[in-house]
Amino acid sequence: MIPALICGTLFTSCGSTPTTAKSSECNIIFFTDSLNSLTDNWIIAGTNIIGYYLIGTDLSSIVPTIIISENATVYPPSGAKMDFSNDKVVTYTVTAEDGTMKVYKAQAQEEEDCGC
Repeated sequence: MIPALICGTLFTSCGSTPTTAKSSECNIIFFTDSLNSLTDNWIIAGTNIIGYYLIGTDLSSIVPTIIISENATVYPPSGAKMDFSNDKVVTYTVTAEDGTMKVYKAQAQEEEDCGC
């Protein structure tokens, strides 16, 4: 009886599949918007994201396109219309596959000559 139990245990454990570790990557890699999609007017520095626009630009309905780490999610999602007017700071939370979170703060600034 004991040899049968040992044999059964060996075969059961050999048949299990190894688990793959979930990613802890939760970064915003690229951030752009519908107004200046071909320029790099948004700069990511750590967890701060700053966008530069000419004075008078309507910042009340910017639609950001956000590229994040593989298998991560971001909220608010990429493509959601956001209000960056009047120096508002918009908070983005990136959640990794394993649940690790990182919070980014995005803000648009108006300048006379922003290079955009």
